[in-house]
Amino acid sequence: MSSGLDSFFVHVSPNAYSIVMSNQTRLTAAEFEQKQARLARLSHVLDDAIRIPGTHFRIGADALIGLIPGVGDAAGALIGGYMIWEAHQLGAPSNVKWKMAGNVGLDALVGVIPLIGDLSDFVFRANRKNMALLQAHLESQRPAPLPVEDTTSRRRMWWLLGGVAALSLAVFLLLA
Repeated sequence: MSSGLDSFFVHVSPNAYSIVMSNQTRLTAAEFEQKQARLARLSHVLDDAIRIPGTHFRIGADALIGLIPGVGDAAGALIGGYMIWEAHQLGAPSNVKWKMAGNVGLDALVGVIPLIGDLSDFVFRANRKNMALLQAHLESQRPAPLPVEDTTSRRRMWWLLGGVAALSLAVFLLLA
C-alpha cells in the first residue's frame, strides 16, 4: 500500500463500497461509476466518435481540434490534463498518472509538427490509451464480489445429514 497522494482504500460494506482517497473525499459506488463512465465517454468523443463513411476507421474531436494551427494541440493537451486530474481524483497511483502524462505529452509534442502531427492525431489516440491505463488500474482496485451461496448443495447436505441421522437412529432402535 502506498502513502501520500497515492493512497487509495476501498471499504466494503454489505450494500456497496466507498472509495476513500488521500484527500479524504468519499465516493459512493455510484459516484465512482459515474466518474469512470464520464471519462470513458470523453475518451470516446476525443478519439473515436466519428466513423469515416465507407471505412471502419474512426476519428474523434482531438484529431479535429488538432487541425487548428497553434491552439489545437494545446487544447488537446489541456483536455488530456483534465483526464489525468480525474484519474488523480479516482486514486490512480503516480506510475499510472505519469504514463498518462507521457501519452498526452507525446501527442502534444508530435502534434506541433505540421502534417505529421495531424496524421499522428488520427493514429496515436492518447486518450484511449490513457483510459485503458486508468480502467486497468481501477479494475484491479475493485473489491471482488462476495460469492453467491449455492443453496441447492447446502440443502442436499442437510438432507444427507438428516438421512444419515435417521438411518443411524433406525439401526440403533433395531439393534437395541
